[in-house]
Amino acid sequence: MTQRKILLSMALVLALAPQVSVGQSVQRLSTASGLSAIGPGPTFEVWTRAGMGKADYFCAAGDFAKRRLGADNSDTLTVVSGRAPSKYAANREAFTFALGAAGSTSSVGEMVAGPRTGQTSSVRQARVLCSQARVNQDRGK
Repeated sequence: MTQRKILLSMALVLALAPQVSVGQSVQRLSTASGLSAIGPGPTFEVWTRAGMGKADYFCAAGDFAKRRLGADNSDTLTVVSGRAPSKYAANREAFTFALGAAGSTSSVGEMVAGPRTGQTSSVRQARVLCSQARVNQDRGK
């Protein structure tokens, strides 16, 4: 996918994403990867934690999307914002994800520092990454 298509997709997701309004409930979940995910709906945050990598953040996003938002395994997760201040907690940083309908997804790629804006994954693939999440690898030791 070209850089332009990625930017256009992100702009569309941001334009269509609902803003938190009074009466709209914000859901929170301690995920399978040991991270917290929080948000009111299709756009939500995964709070950062030292030592966590891309698999951990995608695992958390997939877990939140499935368990709290009722997403289908074929639905798409898109990283809409890299590490930035949280909208829900002071002195916290988060990655922001958006849940969309099933569509084409690209591989999350190498497991480096954290998700990059524009990366996508199906909910199913994100949840498969939970087996690679650092917190689960540490439990096996």
